[in-house]
Amino acid sequence: MDVLRLTGAYHDFQSTTGHINYGDEADFMITADVWKRVVLLEKYANYDSARFATDRRKIWFSAEIRY
Repeated sequence: MDVLRLTGAYHDFQSTTGHINYGDEADFMITADVWKRVVLLEKYANYDSARFATDRRKIWFSAEIRY
């Protein structure tokens, strides 16, 4: 494995007027350059709706082939 990267982000969703809290979300992403032309990716997102809507947790994987 040549390169391994970990990134994260946090989002706080608020209305611009009315002081409505739409919840918050934490996101994480791992990418790995495993061969010269292949990159593997894993993403995770966790949305807490703060009773505004439905909470969501998602995870997905992908592979990129460069040529």
